[in-house]
Amino acid sequence: TYQAMYNVDSLCYIGTEIVDSANFPTASFTTNIACAGLATNFTSTSTIGGGIITSLNWSFPGGTPSTGTGNTFSSIYPSGGSYAVTLVTISNQGCTHSITQIITVGDFPNISLNDVTVCEGDSAVLWVPSNAGDAFLWSTSSTDTMIFTFTPGFYNVAVTNNCGTSYDTAEVTFVPDLTNIPLPNVLTPNSDGLNDEYAIPVLAQVISFRMDFFDRWGVLLHSQTDVNDNWKGMTQVGTIVPPGTYFVIIRLLDCNNAEITKSQFISIFD
Repeated sequence: TYQAMYNVDSLCYIGTEIVDSANFPTASFTTNIACAGLATNFTSTSTIGGGIITSLNWSFPGGTPSTGTGNTFSSIYPSGGSYAVTLVTISNQGCTHSITQIITVGDFPNISLNDVTVCEGDSAVLWVPSNAGDAFLWSTSSTDTMIFTFTPGFYNVAVTNNCGTSYDTAEVTFVPDLTNIPLPNVLTPNSDGLNDEYAIPVLAQVISFRMDFFDRWGVLLHSQTDVNDNWKGMTQVGTIVPPGTYFVIIRLLDCNNAEITKSQFISIFD
């Protein structure tokens, strides 16, 4: 012989007798702050008036692992969002009770600073969205979501929320006014270390440029788009050009993306 244990409409029966409701288990649980990629810990706070809770079964859809047993258990969620968690309790008298709660899993702050290039004399602005976190700290000691600066260099920000702190860095560059950029007019490619190359260092700060060098008959001798690829007074086949007058045309984009075109005669000496 045996006694059947079952639940009907929130009543628990052993055979034909109803178990006192005071002896029903009541499922409940708590959790720590849930963050994506980290273990979320669940602790049963279930109670029973009489008898013993003999089984606690967990269900974590979307988590890893997705099921578990015991008074405490942990699961890891891959991304932030809302997830249902269910705990089913069973007593030694076969009575069951379950509870399902929706938990919110947070993400670490997701920030992405962009490098900034502005004209000299203007201020550079760096910012992160106000909803990116709960606290902000810049390398300037500012705690605002936005900072302004007139100084070139690297700027760091730390953004913190309940899940932790994320960091990012941006470089601020100021481009000079190139309207009156001086162009060299002398080249002496004799390897004495003076004026051996046609160099304009300020072009390293330019968004984009192109220089074309010609002889007096308009024959293209060299084209340059890299600030390190300076013309050394040579033809395209690598021979030194003879002394004389040559010509350069430079086209570049200034800090406002406006095109500037300038030209200059170049005198080459031995």
